[in-house]
Amino acid sequence: MERRQPERVPQTAEELAAKQQETRVLQMAKQYGYSIHKVEGPLLGSNKGYYQLIEWNRNLIVMGENFDASLDQIETYLSQTNRQ
Repeated sequence: MERRQPERVPQTAEELAAKQQETRVLQMAKQYGYSIHKVEGPLLGSNKGYYQLIEWNRNLIVMGENFDASLDQIETYLSQTNRQ
């Protein structure tokens, strides 16, 4: 069984802000019935190193088919889509 490395604690203000945004967007996605998948491992082929937004009930990739959606894009999408 492979052991996972513990997550690194954010050290700078920028790292902390990015982690807070990630947490906020993950919670927002969950609230609206989505999940966010973050790429793990090396960047290969079409893998851009960002995120995917998945709609739970249809198991549908809504954004970031090639892990190319940023948290800003996902947050904007969730805010606009679920305002209606």
